[in-house]
Amino acid sequence: MLSPLQVHDVILEEISVVRGSPLRAGTSGPKQLQYNIRVDFDTSERQREGAPPVFDVQLEVSLELSKPLRGAPVQRVVGRLRGSFSLPPNTPDELVAKLVPANCLAVLYGILRGFVLQDTGACPGGGFLLPMLDMYQVVERKKDAGIPITGDLVGITSVPPAPRTPRRSPSRGNRGPG
Repeated sequence: MLSPLQVHDVILEEISVVRGSPLRAGTSGPKQLQYNIRVDFDTSERQREGAPPVFDVQLEVSLELSKPLRGAPVQRVVGRLRGSFSLPPNTPDELVAKLVPANCLAVLYGILRGFVLQDTGACPGGGFLLPMLDMYQVVERKKDAGIPITGDLVGITSVPPAPRTPRRSPSRGNRGPG
């Protein structure tokens, strides 16, 4: 089922990845890492004549290793992006409240996760994938506290590099149907 939420544009305003310090040959990296995370967002609504409103959403995420640790895939990640979203005319207010901003944030955060993974993919130890976040919880916490969400994330690991398998040429004896 398609979502009625439409994405008009996404703009990456900032991305910064500070890679971790490499390990010596023959040593293994940490099994479990602890990062401090900060998530903040802003939303605004633009009315357009004869068209449904546009919701502008900005997401800021920073993730930093709690203490310096050799072999951690990244020490710090900072990302800021914004997007414009809309819903069909006459969308019930209950559905608007459900989708904006939580689903908008989920879309933006998913894009940020992809950028970070791509940026770190060629690093020793493999790419770094930001952890999944429950954006409904992020929205509720900000609503309750009125401040950016902060907290600790434990157990984050890097994405292991894909195993490299040698390419095999088809066997001359097995040419398929024929």
